[in-house]
Parts: sequence; C-alpha cells; structure tokens
Amino acid sequence: LGAGWSVHSNKTEKQRKNEELSEEEKEIINRVIARAEKMEEMEQDRIRRLVDRLDNMRKNVMGDGLSRCILCGEQLGLLGSHSVVCEDCKKNVCTKCGIETPNRPRTVWLCKICSEQRE
Repeated sequence: LGAGWSVHSNKTEKQRKNEELSEEEKEIINRVIARAEKMEEMEQDRIRRLVDRLDNMRKNVMGDGLSRCILCGEQLGLLGSHSVVCEDCKKNVCTKCGIETPNRPRTVWLCKICSEQRE
C-alpha cells in the first residue's frame, strides 16, 4: 500500500534497526523522559512529606486510647467527649480527631494517624 500502518510491514527487521531517529524525535523522547523524572521526583517529595507528617503525629499522641482520645488526650465517656473506635488500630478517639469514611455500607471511623497511614 505504501501508506498507513502497513507502510513499515514491507521492511525487514534488519532495515528497521538501521534507521536512526531524527534529532526532533530524540528531543521529543528526551523531553518525555525529563518530564517523567520530574514527576517521579515530585511524587517522592510528596511521599516524604506524608511520612514526616505521620511520624510527627505518632510522636505527639497525648492520650491512652481508652479513657482519653489517643491523639488530643481529651477525656472520653459520660463526662467527656463522645468517642469512636478507629477501625484499624482499635483505639478510642474523639470525633474531632476521628475521620468518618462513609464509603461502605456502614460508617467506618479512622483516627487521623491510621487515615494518613492508609494514604
């Protein structure tokens, strides 16, 4: 045919290997690679920030996760705040430090640490 997708089908493998990329094609490929490397670097920075944030949250826990909110240390129960149990770590948290995830048939609560961990 000499046109369309079949134009290269008449060439042998040896002929295709001997073809050089044009400078324009090389430049396009190099730009795509550079963009991919930049995106990878940005993603690694984002992950590093998330890990640092998670470490800081773990270092700053104030409660016992039983009678006090594991994160802020606020008293829970009859005289304190309403508590919920984190689905992942099973610790008690106040509703200010918990994150409600309604994407299932039943509501699931996560503490901010476990929510960040999932992310």
